[in-house]
Amino acid sequence: SPTFKQPPLDGTLLFPQVMDYHAEHSPSHPLFVYADAENERHTISWSRAVRAFHRVAHIVRKHVDLASRPAVAILASTDTITYWSVIAGILRAGCRAFPISTRNSEAAVAHLLQSAACVHVFVSADATMQKL
Repeated sequence: SPTFKQPPLDGTLLFPQVMDYHAEHSPSHPLFVYADAENERHTISWSRAVRAFHRVAHIVRKHVDLASRPAVAILASTDTITYWSVIAGILRAGCRAFPISTRNSEAAVAHLLQSAACVHVFVSADATMQKL
C-alpha cells in the first residue's frame, strides 16, 4: 500500500514507539475500519488513532503513580476500537495493561485485581460492570 511504511523489525522500537512511528510515517493508512448502524463504512487512520492513544496516556499519567510501572486493569463492555485505544494508551503511559474478561465472576475479578496488584481500573459505565 502506498500509505503504509513498514517500521524497523530489528527490535529497536518498543510497541509504543511503533505506534508513534506509524503516526509519523503512515499517518493516512487505515488502522481501524468499521460499519455503523446504517452500514456506512468509516476509517480511522493511524494518525487519528495515535492521537487518541496519547489522550488516554495523558489521563493515565494524571491519575497513576508511574514510579513502579503499575498494572492498570480494564473491566469494560465496549467496542473493540475503544477497548484497544485504552490498552494502547495504558502502554503508551508506561504502565502494564491488564484486561479482565467481563465474563468473570465477582470473586474471580477480585482475585485477579489482587493478584496483579491493580490499584487503578478502567470500568465501563454499564450497570453490570459498575456493580462489580
